Amino acid sequence: MKRFLFFLIFLHLSFSIFSFSQDDIQIFTLENGLKIYFLEDASSPTVRAELCINAGFTNQNRKNSSLFHLYARLAHGEISNDCVRFVADVAPSSAEKALLNLSTKLKLLRSTDSELSAAFNILNQELEEYSKSIAGFINAAIDSKLFPENPWTRESGCDWNIFRQSSNDEIRAQLQSISDTYYIPANTKLFVNGNITQTALLAIVKKYFSPFTGRAFEPQKDEDAKILHEELKNSPEQKSSLRKFLLIHDDFSDEMSQLVLQYQNISSDEADVLASTWNRDGSCFKKLLTRQKPLCIPGDEYVSVSSAQEKHSSRLIIQSLLGKAQLSPASQADLFLSMSRDNDVFATEEIQAALKQYRASFLRLSESSSETMQALSRFISLHEGKSPAPLADFFSREKIFSEIKVSDLQDKIKGEEPYVFLLVNTAVYQKYTKEFKNAGFQIINQKESRWFEQDFYKKLIKESEKKSEEKKSLLEEIALSARRFISNSLSEYSFFELKNKIPVTIKENKSSNTAVLSITIAGGQLLFAKKVPGLAEVLAGSIAVNIRKQLDLFAANNAIEGYYMVTSETKATHSIITVTCFAREIDFAIQAAYTALVYCDISPVTADGVTYDERTRWRLKSGNTAFQLLCEAMRILYKDSEYPDLYQDTKDKPDESLNFTKILEGYPILLDSSRFSLIITGNVAADEKLRINLDESFGNLITIEENASRKLALPQADFSKAKQKEKRLKLRHLFLTDISKDKAGPRPAVLVPTTKFLDPVLFCLPAPDLAGTDCALFNALLIELAKRMEKELAQKSPETKVLASLPENEIPFARLTITNVESTNAVDTAYKKSISSIKKELARQTELKTEGVIDLEKTDLLAGLENNWIMEVLSQAASQTGTARLIQSGEIQGNPQLYLNQYEAVSKAEAEDYMRLAEKYLTESSPLRLYSKDSPK
Repeated sequence: MKRFLFFLIFLHLSFSIFSFSQDDIQIFTLENGLKIYFLEDASSPTVRAELCINAGFTNQNRKNSSLFHLYARLAHGEISNDCVRFVADVAPSSAEKALLNLSTKLKLLRSTDSELSAAFNILNQELEEYSKSIAGFINAAIDSKLFPENPWTRESGCDWNIFRQSSNDEIRAQLQSISDTYYIPANTKLFVNGNITQTALLAIVKKYFSPFTGRAFEPQKDEDAKILHEELKNSPEQKSSLRKFLLIHDDFSDEMSQLVLQYQNISSDEADVLASTWNRDGSCFKKLLTRQKPLCIPGDEYVSVSSAQEKHSSRLIIQSLLGKAQLSPASQADLFLSMSRDNDVFATEEIQAALKQYRASFLRLSESSSETMQALSRFISLHEGKSPAPLADFFSREKIFSEIKVSDLQDKIKGEEPYVFLLVNTAVYQKYTKEFKNAGFQIINQKESRWFEQDFYKKLIKESEKKSEEKKSLLEEIALSARRFISNSLSEYSFFELKNKIPVTIKENKSSNTAVLSITIAGGQLLFAKKVPGLAEVLAGSIAVNIRKQLDLFAANNAIEGYYMVTSETKATHSIITVTCFAREIDFAIQAAYTALVYCDISPVTADGVTYDERTRWRLKSGNTAFQLLCEAMRILYKDSEYPDLYQDTKDKPDESLNFTKILEGYPILLDSSRFSLIITGNVAADEKLRINLDESFGNLITIEENASRKLALPQADFSKAKQKEKRLKLRHLFLTDISKDKAGPRPAVLVPTTKFLDPVLFCLPAPDLAGTDCALFNALLIELAKRMEKELAQKSPETKVLASLPENEIPFARLTITNVESTNAVDTAYKKSISSIKKELARQTELKTEGVIDLEKTDLLAGLENNWIMEVLSQAASQTGTARLIQSGEIQGNPQLYLNQYEAVSKAEAEDYMRLAEKYLTESSPLRLYSKDSPK
């Protein structure tokens, strides 16, 4: 993520010292278009390889903004505006393996739905948080004005709304398009240097890169940029108004204003020379500016000059801090601009000295072939397409710089009207509002800094969407989407029992390449909670480790391809072990799971490792302040029951009394056949072969009376026991560091870079029966309530977030967790207002006739409620793992197809249905409210 520094870093390329000439660089091109730059260096002990793919931010268009970033992250590459890089620096003996790994970057990504969802959820959160920061505000505001025709082609212009508006399948299609278009040999360059011969390199490169199909590179068209180009060209008054901008924010200093000037019509070489000359301490440029008393610049260090080069732009950037003066900041900006273009700043001697230094730098020798190739890679990325011979230009820098004339630099600076950005505190703006207006400054606040929040671009998007909407037809077909999904899903189900009565649920999906085997073992945490808390988690985790070991053996013997994942999760009443693999290898997964369960012992090493991991996870979890509030809620709502024993946040889990003997004693209890149920999803048919395989494996498990499953009934949350509707707790705060103990020293220099600690708030609400369809409608309301609360709180506290935790078998009541709370009274008020607004809208809706409406004709509220539930719950069905999870949660309630019943109810729900539940469960004040004692009212 790009970070805005107080002064932008001087970005000119450092072509300082070369012992190598153009003749030392060997260039090869494979038949598929891959270009290779090779520099042999027998004096180097290593080999460096860099794969450079022209797939940076500048290739984005409005509709796939941020997806180039997502692709690079999934591929583990480093993305910049110009390209995506993958670098390997290895010993010569590992060169072939490194090049093999680099070649895989040209293969289509094979991310599972869960991996994809996790990746874009993290990136979505990062982008949104960054946009709300001061750095994001400044960068987005500046970039949107410097690049008005295509603001989405910068990192600051990435639009996170794409993630919210797209399904997994839609995002996957976009990623595949990026792969097919950009991650191809013809759009890729390979830079290799070091201790490897030309013969060996070409042999390895051809071996691993030649199989990729060669096709011409045709970048995706940016139609919106073309439209904007015409719009801007035909609006000269708007174009001229894009030169002076005022950025306003409360967090800017009220003692000083910051000024940023940016020149765009100057070459990269000229920008480098001027930046190098003017940025020196004591330069004529800085002396002249600091002498101007009305500017109130304290010293040289408060003025910075840098250059920034990208593939499609070159900029000279001048920044300075201006202190308080009798002049307004607007007048200071005009004076600064005037003086920065004065003849005296173009000191011939200083510029000539800078040019001489640049020229001399290419005459000195370097001992590093790696630095040479790194510089060459970046130079070619910047200049290819602009220069007919970038390699020759790279080694001709001395000549190029010698041809730069001081008079030309002076003419270009004086001949261009730069972009002026003035950053001022809100109070300063209010004091000089009239002066800023008269000076022609266009105001930008944080809300309007992002291009997709600006009216000009909103109009463009609206017109684009209108055209797209005109193409839609057959609304009735769309209205049947729920019915089609449910009907198709029901046809894919099969149910049967093994010879020992273990129930099996199969959901076949012929379009999937993967399959999931989900093993549910009844018992869970409550089974051992009295004697050895945490034993159930260790047993399930150890079983998962043994299954993984069995699959490793299959892979080592080439029986399977090696794509598999094994996870375990232990809940209050059951443990779930999930095995994901290729669908064609499900038989091996079944055999591995059964063999691990019956024939593999839990070794002390495995048990110790799982115990350590579980204890670490629990310590982190119990140190979380929101979880501490939940633990108190469990103690209140489940008073006089054993259930709160699972939520003792002040004790370790697994318990210290857990030893290997107890693990061995507990293991047979889990292996009783009465505890097992199996779910298989994916491209697996419920045929005779599968039944025989399951019968000959899991069907051989037996039941013993003393180990047989006893249904552990989870008590209902009793809100009548919450005699105190609210409670304030003293919370423990856990601070983490990535510095090891031996390196940390006696104490850290700085513990936490803030004096402001904001604790969470927890609201608990009763919920409908989990086994019914009302629960789905209630969940949709709960999500909507969380959204409205967050929006209400964001008006005064943008950092406050509201998370809706839906009721589940583990915790059968609803929760709202509010983080970064600045005022508990504000939270209470937001809750009350949000409840009231939902009920008022539902009341108005009940007066409208909504029966028989189709999806695209539903009111915004009804459509939004349906969308809430689909995106939060049903979207899991996009992956086989998620589908298995949905089936498993319903199976515990006695109905594996519960999520389909709930989807049907949500799709048909009317305002009256939601109103009935809102009146019953959403009271004006939450029945149980838990706060931190440290949270201000």
